[in-house]
Amino acid sequence: MIGYDIENPSGMIEINGDEIIYGDETVAYKVDIVDFKAGDDMAVSDTASLILPGPPKPGQYSLKVSNGNEEDILKGAVTFGETPPERRKAIIIAGGGDPSDDLWNATVTCANEAYLALLSQGYVADTIYYLNSVSETDADGDGKKDVDAEATLENLEYAINTWIRHPENPENTTDELVIYMVGNGGIDDSGDSGYFEMNTVTTTDENKGRLYATKLAQWLNDLQPDAGSKEPDPEPSVTPKKIVVVYDADRSESFLSSETLSVPKNGERYFITSSSENERAWFLENGTFSFSYHFWDFVESNGYLCKAFIHARDMMETDQIAQIDTNTDGEADEIYERGIGENNTIITINGNEMEENIPIGRGRVVTCVAPEIEVCEDDGFLKITGHDLKQLEDEGISQETISQLGSLKNRAYKNSEQFKSDLKETVGELTDELSSMILELAKKAEPMIQVGDTMAFCTKIVSDASDVGKIVARITLPESSQVTFRPAEELESDEDNVIYTGKYEKFIRPGKYTISFQAAHIKDECPPSEVKTITVNCLLKGDISRNDRIDLADAVLALRMTAATDPIEIENPSEIDVNGDGEIGLAELIYILKELTQM
Repeated sequence: MIGYDIENPSGMIEINGDEIIYGDETVAYKVDIVDFKAGDDMAVSDTASLILPGPPKPGQYSLKVSNGNEEDILKGAVTFGETPPERRKAIIIAGGGDPSDDLWNATVTCANEAYLALLSQGYVADTIYYLNSVSETDADGDGKKDVDAEATLENLEYAINTWIRHPENPENTTDELVIYMVGNGGIDDSGDSGYFEMNTVTTTDENKGRLYATKLAQWLNDLQPDAGSKEPDPEPSVTPKKIVVVYDADRSESFLSSETLSVPKNGERYFITSSSENERAWFLENGTFSFSYHFWDFVESNGYLCKAFIHARDMMETDQIAQIDTNTDGEADEIYERGIGENNTIITINGNEMEENIPIGRGRVVTCVAPEIEVCEDDGFLKITGHDLKQLEDEGISQETISQLGSLKNRAYKNSEQFKSDLKETVGELTDELSSMILELAKKAEPMIQVGDTMAFCTKIVSDASDVGKIVARITLPESSQVTFRPAEELESDEDNVIYTGKYEKFIRPGKYTISFQAAHIKDECPPSEVKTITVNCLLKGDISRNDRIDLADAVLALRMTAATDPIEIENPSEIDVNGDGEIGLAELIYILKELTQM
């Protein structure tokens, strides 16, 4: 199906013409597209079909459609003549299966997204083996169940050792095998072997319900039988030629080892893990903000492995460290993408430029550019501490004024003039020089708030604003569950749809909060922007000992500083003072004692 954007949705498309132009490797079928005005008796259509003429050479051909301004291409869309289509197969495993587990819904969300992405890249239902303990799962929304079997070790063994091998024709090979595992993972008590929880419901024996890295290694090496061998094989019989493994779970890097990734002599193997060996994997917003969801969402519109990995890794880099091994040495690769002009990039792996991209399926790429955003440059979180406090005192600003400045510390500003206006409203008339100095302090200050405060934030679009459908902010609380169902907050735009603002009022406990911003493209099939992130330190008033609670240790420290008989130095005291004077003294001691008596 070829889709067209129509300014008048009630219009109609007609295709005329049959001029055929043959090239050595291409066949161009020139047509005229005519828009008609809508009438009551006219059908509405945004699709067109045509009979493709046979090319001069057999093989697989891509289908490209263009209107002169935009184009889209579907690689490997049609096969002519003697060359059989590429044989692609995929195995998706939604691990776990316990509805009472907070992670389960997120697991299914990610697994279903992988299913849709693979369909977009040329896979069909018969070439995807979906293991899920909920047999009625409908991944593509067509009203039919898409699950092939329960998620068990036995069923996975069947899928790998029997289903992909084309038993009806043993000489046939699989060109590409994708294995995607998502759910709970860990490392065994010995600390030597990583495992993936296949099933936690119908299988009570953990040894039968867990897939260990060593077992997966054995199966993969059986598929590519000369793995690790340096001797030439006169009759290569590798099946499949290419294996891609994507594993999203806690401590998933534990699967990334030389034992798991023995080098296949006559094939390729790529292994992706979402987290380091000592990290949890995050599945925020019911899984839609996670490494593998970002990965498959990108694949759906851009079917290249390394680009999808970089995109998903960068999306989650503040929470976890994703890894990729492209040369099967059991070591994570250093992989980067850099621009080389408008809309062109180069990917380097371990310092070497990639000669060609690694496709998943067709390697289809939707021809639209992701929007770009950034946190507003003039956002200010004023923190009057240390050297900054001395600087203000040297300028003759009174302690009363400095105390009033504390009320500005949680404000975000679209521009410098707005900051100065709010500054004047708060503390009265100041010289331009002094206002500018305070503004500079605000710009360089690290975001800092106290429990119970409200914080405003601001982002702006730096690409074409008309491409943006919305911008959302996601808040990750300190030490929160790896699975959260907190909805993303949609930000409000200004009249020009360039500046987007919002606020957060629920700083209910101390610690580091992560605020992530992302813009969605106005077209669903186009990729979103990269995530822009800020980290905000939330501190507790009176927490002099910095242990995230009020206790006797804080009372003792406040007493020592108040008495001044045993002076101690407290770093950045204004971060935890209670009256905005930037010092620890009697007010803090009284506040702490009141808090202790209420416990």
